[in-house]
Amino acid sequence: MPLVFLAPLFAAGATLVVVPWLVHQIRRPEREPMRFSSVMFIPKSDQRIIERRRLQHLLLMALRMATFLMLAFAFSRPFLAGRLASEESGSAADHVIMLDTSFSMGAEGRFEAAIERATEIINGINAPGASDASERVALLTFASSPRVLAALEAEDDVLAGSSEAARAALTGASLSEESTNYASAIARAGEILARNVDRDSDEAKPSGSPDAGDDRRRIIHVISDFQSAGLSAGEIHRKLPPFIELRPVDVGGHASDESGGNRSVVDIAVREIAGDKLRIQAKIKNWSESDSHDGRVRLIVGEKTVVENEFAVGPRNATQTSFEVEIQGRSRVEGRVEIGADELPIDDRRWFAWGAPRARSVLLIADPKPEVRWPASWFLTHAINPGADLPWETATVGQKDFAARLLNDPVRPDVVMACDLKGMSEGAATSLLDYAAGGGSVLLALNSSFEADALNERLLDDLSLRSEGLLRAGASPRRFSLLSWLDLDHQIFAPFRGAQYNDFSQIRFYNYHRIGPTAGMAEGEGFAGMNVLARLEGLQSGEKFPAIIEVAHGQGNFIIWTFGFELAMTNLPKDVRSLPIVQQTLRHLTGAADERLHWVIGETLHGAVRPSPSDDLWRLVEPGEASRELTGAELARFLALPMRRSGIESWSAAGDGVASSVAINLDSRESDPQRVAPEEFVHRFMSVRPDETSSLVAGDHSQEADAEGLAEGLAGGRELGRWFIGAMFALLLVECWYAPRLVR
Repeated sequence: MPLVFLAPLFAAGATLVVVPWLVHQIRRPEREPMRFSSVMFIPKSDQRIIERRRLQHLLLMALRMATFLMLAFAFSRPFLAGRLASEESGSAADHVIMLDTSFSMGAEGRFEAAIERATEIINGINAPGASDASERVALLTFASSPRVLAALEAEDDVLAGSSEAARAALTGASLSEESTNYASAIARAGEILARNVDRDSDEAKPSGSPDAGDDRRRIIHVISDFQSAGLSAGEIHRKLPPFIELRPVDVGGHASDESGGNRSVVDIAVREIAGDKLRIQAKIKNWSESDSHDGRVRLIVGEKTVVENEFAVGPRNATQTSFEVEIQGRSRVEGRVEIGADELPIDDRRWFAWGAPRARSVLLIADPKPEVRWPASWFLTHAINPGADLPWETATVGQKDFAARLLNDPVRPDVVMACDLKGMSEGAATSLLDYAAGGGSVLLALNSSFEADALNERLLDDLSLRSEGLLRAGASPRRFSLLSWLDLDHQIFAPFRGAQYNDFSQIRFYNYHRIGPTAGMAEGEGFAGMNVLARLEGLQSGEKFPAIIEVAHGQGNFIIWTFGFELAMTNLPKDVRSLPIVQQTLRHLTGAADERLHWVIGETLHGAVRPSPSDDLWRLVEPGEASRELTGAELARFLALPMRRSGIESWSAAGDGVASSVAINLDSRESDPQRVAPEEFVHRFMSVRPDETSSLVAGDHSQEADAEGLAEGLAGGRELGRWFIGAMFALLLVECWYAPRLVR
């Protein structure tokens, strides 16, 4: 049982043991000869007492040195590596080989070494000649998700579990462009080895389960470079059952700096600047621990190098470089930023795409209010049109003309905003409901002119809501309510998620409508469409009413502000927070926030396009693939799948010359060469405590007893840091008791 250290650099702290020795040397009294006339008055000193006192001081110094030594060992995380009891037996075994295919394995020689090690493991496993003592093997590749290439057993495959099947499957393993996720792969391998364990019944288990009559060993071989990025920080990993052994096979090596190190393009941003130009900014990271690097970075548009820049970056540092390219006729621009090849070429480029944002039409319904200097329509119009770079086109119409505008206008508005209304007419309410039911989005601000009965009858009853009228009969700046809660996870409040931005204590609401679910229906019950996004204080202590409500209706939705966006009801229009709230609300309602142009492998493109589930054909071009035609329903299913390859992906409706495209890139965190020690990896995933085994194999007492026996074989495989800390505190207590006695 060898003793290893999971953080060996902290063991250098053991040199602190010289501190107590130095202190004792400094405090040692110097002996100088002193002239004295007579020694008759000086008492005799017993040499034995002197020697005993010297020994006591040496013991005190040893206590203090041991305390420092225990502290250094505790921080270095000593781990007593044990061996499974089943490993020492000669029983047959079930093996699962986990082969890492994440793109970091593409560094020089890593994947080839991994294939070689997997081949050695397979060749060392007995071919199934006799069924009573045969060994079986399964092959699983993993990156962001696991994939079984060779099963351990299958009813319709007589070769399942054989070395021949695993060896044949290994020839089909290839590198991916995905990042690493160890937890999901370990969990999948554990399921393969323990899938027949039934926790909920006491029925007899098949031979694959670890009952008292089954002495087969179960072993997982993890062949990887053990990148730290594959282990999420702070994530609690599920432990493997104690009857499964984990064997790491490290192919990462330790010579990244000697072979030149790795540089990568880790981020890219594209924005339009004045003069019909694009500014493309790229971030280049040097992952080397010791070497600085310089080189050239290229901007490639349409497979043609447009601009080249020089860059220089220090060890474990990053630098930015920028390019400018002209926009030809507001057309889409696609390309990549690329640096020279290094030991990991796949992360030396990053793709980008740009397209002029589609203008979204906003229809504002507002009745004239000449008596009000700054009506709600004035604030809303200025909030969504402060500059030409916002993707909204607004038009204003009165309540009387709204229905006719919807019927006669050939272009359906993307969103309707209703404010400054003098009550709610039946025609306007019906038009709003029909518009939302057909897939439209409505933002409704309720000012003080709305009467509760008419509002309920004409609009809110159809939305399963009900108004109890205004909170106060008259509004006054001296009486106000504050926001008591916000749903900061909602997109509308995304700009306020930081602690320094979410202070709404200065926003005052002088009056608002008390709106809730239909009588007898609690919030969220009876219908699935209601979502309260913000709440306001009531008149009574603990009383709360919704401030912002989102409710579905047909294929569309409503967002209802229970207050009017006017100074008579709130000071929000004068606050700087009003701009992001209004703009984020419109982005949410129009879907403009979903128009992302840069995505990461593993994400789904469900928000990039919303094809109608019809038989209309779409033309899709994937990275590195030829174009193909899909129906709207097929395209929607395809976009719901995680992306697997980097590059430019584009699509367009058949017969429509306008194409949309997005850039798909690698997860840059996978480029970080920081690694986790194999011992630490095993410690995170293996069960080593007997008290953990009962929950893993509960339901069968014979299995539980067997698991405890196996756990005893693992009892030495424990992290001993807590024991060293306990010993340090014990030594401190002894030192605190012993030192004053020497002084006396």
